[in-house]
Amino acid sequence: MPSIPSALSQQARPSHSRPSRSPIIYLVANEFVRSAARVPGFNGPRGLPIIGNLAAIRFNAAEKYRQWAKQYGGVYQIQLGNIPVIVVNSAAAAKVLFGQNAQALSSRPEFYTFHKIVSNTAGTTIGTSPCNESLKRRRKGAASALNRPSVQSYVGHLDLETKDFVSELLKYGDSGKTPVDPMPAIQRLSLSLALTLNWGTRMTSQEEELFQEITEVEEAISKTRSTTGNLQDYIPFLRLNPFSRGSKMAAEMRDRRDKYLAYLDCGLKGAYGEKFTPTVHPG
Repeated sequence: MPSIPSALSQQARPSHSRPSRSPIIYLVANEFVRSAARVPGFNGPRGLPIIGNLAAIRFNAAEKYRQWAKQYGGVYQIQLGNIPVIVVNSAAAAKVLFGQNAQALSSRPEFYTFHKIVSNTAGTTIGTSPCNESLKRRRKGAASALNRPSVQSYVGHLDLETKDFVSELLKYGDSGKTPVDPMPAIQRLSLSLALTLNWGTRMTSQEEELFQEITEVEEAISKTRSTTGNLQDYIPFLRLNPFSRGSKMAAEMRDRRDKYLAYLDCGLKGAYGEKFTPTVHPG
């Protein structure tokens, strides 16, 4: 009859061996998933387990793409984690692919950070949406808003904003005596036009608190779409990390954006009185 210590040790062995096999099982299973995800008919570097080619393009992606093009041709495939990516690295191939197949390539891929965290309240834009009926309707609406008669109706607003743009450059540049960064003035012009056409209000100065908030948040949100900025977009198990800085930042920017969008929507409905009197009437 075995002693109690030996019996306990025999019972403990399986519990120690199971966790040690789990990473190996995950690694093997994930490699099957990565292999199945590759696009048939396209050659290219397979990369490392789990991360694929992420490490290779982390610092100088353009140079690495050029080097791979010498080996695999003008069109090849890489993998960012589990996600296959087709790289088009020649003008001739781009003309054929994008010029002759524009409709087939009109969709956009969905990524965890941007589509599941940032956009799960306000939705996606035309340029970030996968192809579906909603996207088709929005494109149709955008086309009608940008046709010739519609654009002509915006001339007065364009004239006003460009005059303010020049005035700001003269003001902050002291009439050419002081070097000035034109980017804030460009951002104010673009933002003011967007606010005018969508909410009926203007952004009259880059010194407004709302201007600072919108530009800061939108810049941070645009970074969530960086190719290699969020590894959790490509490596699924990283999404389980409750302390993920990327997920936390994305959620924070989403909440801040929701606040100023709600503020603008309420202003359009008249909740803020004369301050938000619409300047562009619907219709």
